[in-house]
Amino acid sequence: MFSGGPLIGKTLMLEGLLNIGFRNSTLDVLTVYPDGSKSQGYEFDINGVYTTFTPCYEAGFAVGIRLGRIILNGRISRALNFLGNDRGEGATTLTDFDVNRYRYNEFPRDFKVWLDNNPNTVTENVVYSGELRGTRIAFGIDLLLFKPKSLQP
Repeated sequence: MFSGGPLIGKTLMLEGLLNIGFRNSTLDVLTVYPDGSKSQGYEFDINGVYTTFTPCYEAGFAVGIRLGRIILNGRISRALNFLGNDRGEGATTLTDFDVNRYRYNEFPRDFKVWLDNNPNTVTENVVYSGELRGTRIAFGIDLLLFKPKSLQP
C-alpha cells in the first residue's frame, strides 16, 4: 500500500492511498426452500461455489483521528481493473470447479440464455472478474509502535 498523509495539528490525519494487491471473490449459489432449508446439492445445476482471483488496485483517501498511540481511521476507495479490460483478455471468469457439473462451469450473466443451453453463447454469457469492482468503505484502528518524526518535539 502506498499512502502518505500529513498529520494536521498532531491529531487529525489525512492521506491519499493507492493499494495494489490481489482479490479473491466467492459467490455461493444455493437453493432456499419454502420451509427455510437450504441446499447446495445437485438438484439444480446452477448451485455451487463460484470463485475468481484477479490482481487489482484501489485509489482513495483516508481520515484518521489520533488518540495517543491509537489512530481511529476511516477510508473510502474505488477498486479498479489492473490488467486487461472488464471482459476477455486479462480477466478471469467466476467459475465453479466442481467436476460433477452438468452444464458449464462459469456463472451465467443471463439466466434465460443459460437455461436455453445455447452452446454458442457460453463465452459471451459469463461474469468476468473485472466486473466485480466498486466503491469500498472501511473503518479501522491503527496502533503506533514507533513515534513518527512528525510528532517528535
